Amino acid sequence: MTGTNDITSTRFGFVATVAQAFEDAGVSHVFLHDVGHEPSRDSDVDVAVARESLAAVDTIVRTGRLGRLLQRFDYDVPWCRFYVIETG
Repeated sequence: MTGTNDITSTRFGFVATVAQAFEDAGVSHVFLHDVGHEPSRDSDVDVAVARESLAAVDTIVRTGRLGRLLQRFDYDVPWCRFYVIETG
């Protein structure tokens, strides 16, 4: 059984990885919900990026730097995407 502290450190680690990857690539971004709280379980991470950064984000995700890409959903709005990434 995974404890809350394990989940918190895993989540914070993933958020830090995303933030660092985006900062390294010069991607303008903002996390859309409180990434500093202690969740009771793993949950998604919502991030908004500037439209001009979409290609950079797609490249970062496809390199595997954030984890293994499982799915990418493209919404009917051309600049809206949803990635499913398997993390450690």
